[in-house]
Amino acid sequence: HGAFLKKPDQPWERLDLSTHDWVAPIRTIMTGFVGRLPGSFIEEKETAIAWHYRVAEADDVENQAVDLAARLRREPTPVPLTVIQGSKVVEVKPALHSKGTVALSVFGQKPYDFIVSIGDDTTDEDMFRQLPNWAYTMKVGAGISFARYRLARQQDVETLLQYMQETLIDP
Repeated sequence: HGAFLKKPDQPWERLDLSTHDWVAPIRTIMTGFVGRLPGSFIEEKETAIAWHYRVAEADDVENQAVDLAARLRREPTPVPLTVIQGSKVVEVKPALHSKGTVALSVFGQKPYDFIVSIGDDTTDEDMFRQLPNWAYTMKVGAGISFARYRLARQQDVETLLQYMQETLIDP
């Protein structure tokens, strides 16, 4: 989600160097929801923590997810956080970095004459917003998006990339 950057011929660079003091109180809140919703679970990542409820066994699981996200947004934390409601997941990460901030950093270093950005996740919207208006931004799947174009499903991405590879000619 914008916490790491990989440049050609270089190792991954971690951009998010913020403290992890914010994780413990967020984990405690999420643990309470795991106790209420069998089948839900917590995933701790290097720079984020997520509550997954894809297989949770409850009729009101979507309402529970909305409640959790609202509670997490109200929680006082030592660093600003972003709460992301994705597909059957509520994720929390430091607000300092996003795919949009990485896009600004990468594409601000030198001029580009062609940019393609394809994504299917809520976090991709930050990137779509930050790219120049002439960039080819594509949302995969349904939903509101800042992308200029839409592809219906993942297979369409593969078809598009294969077509580009077969038909584009090196200058």
